[in-house]
Amino acid sequence: MVRRKIITKVQVIRLGKIVYGGNIMETAMRLGSKKEYEIRFNALRKAFEKYRDLPEDRPLKAIIDTNIEIYRISCKNSLHDEKKRRFETLMIRYILPEENKRIGKEISLQQYVCLTTVWRDTQAALKDLMVIFFGIDGILFEDM
Repeated sequence: MVRRKIITKVQVIRLGKIVYGGNIMETAMRLGSKKEYEIRFNALRKAFEKYRDLPEDRPLKAIIDTNIEIYRISCKNSLHDEKKRRFETLMIRYILPEENKRIGKEISLQQYVCLTTVWRDTQAALKDLMVIFFGIDGILFEDM
């Protein structure tokens, strides 16, 4: 009787970095999940960009309002000033009425930060909101 060794562990190396270790099926799922995460992230960003143009009676606007309120409470209760600044940046860029809308440079002057910090804060706030909008599918598991 010939014994075959069953390989259950794999390491996928992309660009010299271990992305995931586990069985083959889990690895295949993880490789697809980054693309799915990016699709969800871009959809969320586009929804926020269109927020001001949505009529008040649209369900998407109500969903965004509800989740923004959850995020506001989370940031308000945070001990980190960065979380509060991220929330303010998100509100100024996407949520406040058109007359209060500011571009990146105006936001940076208002908050006394550099322009790259404004973009970084926006990205971080959207990543935080991914979890609120999509649950566990809003988390990108990279180095596991």
